[in-house]
Amino acid sequence: MGASTFDWGTLVSVHTLHVGLFTECYRPIVNGIVASIDALRSGLRARGVAVTTIAPGFPHFADSDAGIVRIPSLPLPTSTDYRLCVPYLRSGDRARVRGIDVVHTHSPFVTGWMGANYARRRGLPLVFTYHTRLEAYAHYVPIFERRTLERAAETLTRAYANVADAVVVPTDAMLVRLRELGVTSRIAVVASSIDVAAFAAGRRSTAVRALLGSPSAGAGSAQGDPLALVVSRLAKEKNLEAAIAARVARVICLSTDKAVYPINAMGLSKALLEKLMVAKAVSAKQRGTILCGTRYGNVMCSRGSVIPLFVQQIQRREALTVTDPNMTRFMMSIKDAVELVLFAFQHGKAGDLFVEKAPATEIGVLAEAVKQVFDTDSTVRVIGTRHGEKLYETLLTREEMARAIDMGHYYRVITDDRDLNYKAFTSEGFPQCSHGADYHSHNAQRLGVEETVKLLLTLDYIHGALDKMPKPLAYAV
Repeated sequence: MGASTFDWGTLVSVHTLHVGLFTECYRPIVNGIVASIDALRSGLRARGVAVTTIAPGFPHFADSDAGIVRIPSLPLPTSTDYRLCVPYLRSGDRARVRGIDVVHTHSPFVTGWMGANYARRRGLPLVFTYHTRLEAYAHYVPIFERRTLERAAETLTRAYANVADAVVVPTDAMLVRLRELGVTSRIAVVASSIDVAAFAAGRRSTAVRALLGSPSAGAGSAQGDPLALVVSRLAKEKNLEAAIAARVARVICLSTDKAVYPINAMGLSKALLEKLMVAKAVSAKQRGTILCGTRYGNVMCSRGSVIPLFVQQIQRREALTVTDPNMTRFMMSIKDAVELVLFAFQHGKAGDLFVEKAPATEIGVLAEAVKQVFDTDSTVRVIGTRHGEKLYETLLTREEMARAIDMGHYYRVITDDRDLNYKAFTSEGFPQCSHGADYHSHNAQRLGVEETVKLLLTLDYIHGALDKMPKPLAYAV
């Protein structure tokens, strides 16, 4: 299938334009690609364009929008929410996609080629949006060697983009990347849109403004100064130097337990982030920016974590797989993680590191608690410790504990501001370290089965999963 020679000048609107969006990634998944597609759908509809979205079906999920067509899909053999699409339109859905004038695909996978075939058979223009570098997600398919998957993603991207009549990318960097891969199709840079109206009013919380030290109403203006919180990866265009140069008042660097005694690349990179934060903290403070950090362990129900895996295995009537029942992990909710960051905003000084005193539980206990919540007699199968997996999560070393300040629900570790007078530490030493211990999930507050059940039942993810179960919850709460 070669590149089309479609003449864009022949596309004359004599009726309501109908655009078909073909995507592998859509609701109930929540991420940037889904947000971008939804923004595109809303924008086209606001301009009188008819839009039909073709996306994979998900078990126990129903659309309230008649403009969405779901195709059959199968679960992938990985710990991800994405589905393997089956390129088949049910007889009742074929009429719903009839009359499409422009095919706009958002994936080079099954739905992408499904859309490409639809366009070619009908002589329609094919537009492809390249949202993100697919090779960066190779870790979601651990059954193959990573570099092999990265090369396969690059080859697929090049082949598919060269089939399209036009390619849309969100940044100039993505355009350069596609050209490096050998894409010759027309490429347009169109930044991902933001629904300004949705943010125009804002959430003007006096409490949050007071927490962050921002002026509120009555402190110089009728509404208070505009306040925006941004959460992002520390990519080149969003790094510490850029934040300091822009005179951002406070920057919170998010780290994890993997930075303590790191044994893999992610842990090493997080450890380096912390070191950079501390190294730049003094000079940044002089320029008006406070740099501090947080460190946390397991976040319950986050992507790739064990609780969603247990739930999926129960839904499939499979045994729950446990690497080592004696492993312990901290039990922290997303709400807890947000509150930790806000606490750091409120109390952080230059170079500080904050840790929450979260409870912990054994993985074997967690598996039993999940079984009780879902009232299942599923068996538990011990598969053995995987490569790079730690017996417990360490949040603070004994050296950090020696200078940590107990702030109730949190530890605040003040920056190590020692000078180069090594004699003070080679001749006299630091006695507090000799009598201390690391802070980890093996010596933290340990939850039993009943306490873990109560904690699980506070999570929206668990209640959503229970609602989708074929029989009602029998466990008394």
